[in-house]
Amino acid sequence: MNIKFPYGTTAENDQLLLEPGYITIDTERKAIRLFDGTTQGGFEVIGEQAWYPPPGTTWYQSTTPMPDTGYVLDIHYANDIWVMVGHGGFMITSPDGVTWTQRDAQFGSNDIRGVDYHDGRWVAVGANGRIAYSTDNATTWTGLNGQYNLPITEVQWCNDRWIAPAGTGSGAAYTSTDGVTWTHQNLYSFASVYQLFTATYGNGIYLIAGQARLGRSTNGTSWSNIGDLGGGNAIPRKIRFLNGMFVAITNNGYVYRSVDGSTWSNVRMIAGVTDLRDIMFVDDQWIVVGANGFIATSTDLITWVARESNFGEGIIVAVAAGSGRYIAGGFNGKTVTSGG
Repeated sequence: MNIKFPYGTTAENDQLLLEPGYITIDTERKAIRLFDGTTQGGFEVIGEQAWYPPPGTTWYQSTTPMPDTGYVLDIHYANDIWVMVGHGGFMITSPDGVTWTQRDAQFGSNDIRGVDYHDGRWVAVGANGRIAYSTDNATTWTGLNGQYNLPITEVQWCNDRWIAPAGTGSGAAYTSTDGVTWTHQNLYSFASVYQLFTATYGNGIYLIAGQARLGRSTNGTSWSNIGDLGGGNAIPRKIRFLNGMFVAITNNGYVYRSVDGSTWSNVRMIAGVTDLRDIMFVDDQWIVVGANGFIATSTDLITWVARESNFGEGIIVAVAAGSGRYIAGGFNGKTVTSGG
């Protein structure tokens, strides 16, 4: 049997006047409040000694300024700051994953589809070729609007350059060494009219993946077609280098892994899941998210445990870890948190 208590910030708890026996959780002070019916704010009975389940096992809905008509498209934690982006140029930042501040990324009403950090610089990309960068830890942004015309699906720092795949049938990507000047790179040799969605780097190998295509390069310039993952209709949602290996997830529920980026093994098809959207490796466990509020964890990429996400039926698009907590977000502006 699961017992759940109301939770909120310190200020929210301070405003409460509840009947005797009510218990709430202060998420900022990591404290439990006990109420007697007469004392506003109740009594703090377990300060910093409060116990939380291991991150990844239990998830609860969290609150952000994201409107419920929108959706979260990417979440990233780096340099002691959370950055969450999504529909209609939405961007918020937080030092702790609890208190959020809205930012203007110079995207207007265009979706922000990806964000990443490297060496003091944040880069955001999205619809209609929009790219922006920040050098003050995601507080203010400079937009490079009008210079690029292809919709961009994500951005990743890959060894010595940013790679931003183009999500149309163009077989193209944008690359940059500084996040300011970008080069349109044609990948017709293996991608042709195919869409590209995701890129990564590891073990001296660059990879870029899309519909029915997986490109491999040792220099980030000349690419060879390795083939496809999961059949011609499968879409690699994410390809990453994590825990010493390449991993990929697809829209038909498969998880793949590879050591060299050339030879891939189908590790597992997660039963009942038709669309996986993001994957991470943290605290010695793998976490995947996807359609219908799906969250699962694994220690070996083979045996998966589905977790109660409390997300509902929407698609969870992104998940990230930092500041002692995990945060996942997706459609309908929802976010859920574990740990912290």
